[in-house]
Amino acid sequence: IGTYRGDYLQLEGNVTLNQKAGFDYRAERATYNKKSQILTISSPFEAHLNKNMIIGTNLVVEMKEKSATAQKIKAVLYTAEK
Repeated sequence: IGTYRGDYLQLEGNVTLNQKAGFDYRAERATYNKKSQILTISSPFEAHLNKNMIIGTNLVVEMKEKSATAQKIKAVLYTAEK
């Protein structure tokens, strides 16, 4: 179910979000504030970027700041070889 009111897009139930040149997110609930460019996931989530994977709860992604915070995370991250 999706609802768009004012600057807010609210999604519920088997939500998949694909960022252009970024992470793909899977969750049950997500809200995106278009004006502030903040994505809030208020449920358990999975985030994937190539082979990198982050699993956790309650994710907040600040698109302008290029930062994210989450709770109870488990992650598999691959770094570039030197």
